[in-house]
Amino acid sequence: MAFRGGREAYQHYRSRFKAFLLILAISLGLAFLSRTDLGTHIENADPFMGGGDVVTDYEPTNAQRNQAATLIFLLSFLPGLTGLSLWQKNCPNCGADMELTYKYKHPETWTGDTVFLWHCDKCKKSVREVREAAAHRLLRTLRRGE
Repeated sequence: MAFRGGREAYQHYRSRFKAFLLILAISLGLAFLSRTDLGTHIENADPFMGGGDVVTDYEPTNAQRNQAATLIFLLSFLPGLTGLSLWQKNCPNCGADMELTYKYKHPETWTGDTVFLWHCDKCKKSVREVREAAAHRLLRTLRRGE
């Protein structure tokens, strides 16, 4: 989910810095919420109307709260940052950001290589990129080992 969120943030804002700040803010918000609700749960909640009683299971120490918040932050920020970096590309001619226009599975291979077509609005050129599937890389690695 966070990986896809990085992609959506970049495609929406078209600015790496704004998308980075959005991913950072969402990750920090999730970490803060997990830190404040640690050690509690809700009982007697109506499935349709919500509500219920907040019950405290235990009183966590500040170290436990910080550890849980750090874990949630890293588990949401790093996949989002990876998704952001995989869905952006610079034009080799002019250096401007390129837009992903089309993505499809390569029809000639059974390994499922993915073909990306990128388009630059500044210099009006397109770039075709083939990213190998994991099965294709594994087969090539095994062949080298023989």
